[in-house]
Amino acid sequence: MNKKELKVQEIETKHYDWGFIITLSVICLILGLMFTMQFRTIKKDKALTEQTRTTDIQAKYTELKKDYEDALLQIEAKDNTIREYRESASGENAELIKKELNNALMSAGLTEVTGMGIIVTLDDSKLEENSNFYVDQNDYLVHDEDILLVVNELRGAGAEAISINEKRLLDRSEIRCAGNNILINGERVAPPFVIKAIGDSAMLESGLTMRGGIVDRLTMTYDLQVKITRENSITIPKYNKPLTYKFATNTQEM
Repeated sequence: MNKKELKVQEIETKHYDWGFIITLSVICLILGLMFTMQFRTIKKDKALTEQTRTTDIQAKYTELKKDYEDALLQIEAKDNTIREYRESASGENAELIKKELNNALMSAGLTEVTGMGIIVTLDDSKLEENSNFYVDQNDYLVHDEDILLVVNELRGAGAEAISINEKRLLDRSEIRCAGNNILINGERVAPPFVIKAIGDSAMLESGLTMRGGIVDRLTMTYDLQVKITRENSITIPKYNKPLTYKFATNTQEM
């Protein structure tokens, strides 16, 4: 290789080195700009986040303050109402007001009640267990309609309060089938079904045991087990569900 070729190669080598340096410098510059922009963006976002949090906290504080003030107004209104009731109860009509309130609560089923009455126990038939022939077991089980018939007879005989397996019955209580169980007030109840009724025990029992009545039908037709006992003192619990009205409204002002 002559001197001229060596000179050309040296020039080309130097040109390549400068190109690499320039390229590397540009890349570093771009990366530096990107890092700077990213840092500024992060700093800006952080400031915006802190500002947003401050705004949210202020809004929450305002909301809580309003709720607190509303609660104070409600408490004050209730205190005024209680004071008015106390002033009314201290007058001549105090006993009358208490009596009417107690009667209303009893009628609504919202108080525990005690009194004479009967206890009716319904249970499934034992016929299939003691029979050598096949029988449809479903025909010898206590169904919701059987319980309904007993309850209707008790109400017709003057029952003032009724419960089934300690579930207080109201006029809006449901008694319906749910598979192998029965729903009462939305709760599953299984046999034996213990029905308590407060009222004239003799009238209640005779209403069930009259010839051709509900007891004859259940025992003679379906061989269900029915047991009736008179009691001098029966306790029936209060209705344990919230009473809400979505569609009915009171049209008569107090």
